Amino acid sequence: MTTDLEKRIQELEQERTDQQEFISMIAHQLKTPLAGTKWALDELLQEGAVTSDEMRALVEGGFRSNERMIKLIDELSRANKTHAWRLDRKSTR
Repeated sequence: MTTDLEKRIQELEQERTDQQEFISMIAHQLKTPLAGTKWALDELLQEGAVTSDEMRALVEGGFRSNERMIKLIDELSRANKTHAWRLDRKSTR
């Protein structure tokens, strides 16, 4: 009975590790294209490439939306790391 329980605990720990690695990988994969988009939109705004007020408003809106997505992904990464740290602390007690 004990070996079944130990085996199940190891399986759950591996699932937790896999989940944390998956979230970390997804966050990185999402953030990479967002960084490129942020750079391109910032260049448009800084270089004066956007001449009409209507287009400038659209580019600024895209820039703000991109920033929000980056912040959400950063929060997801932080929550994932914090959760992993808490679980690791509990398992070492």
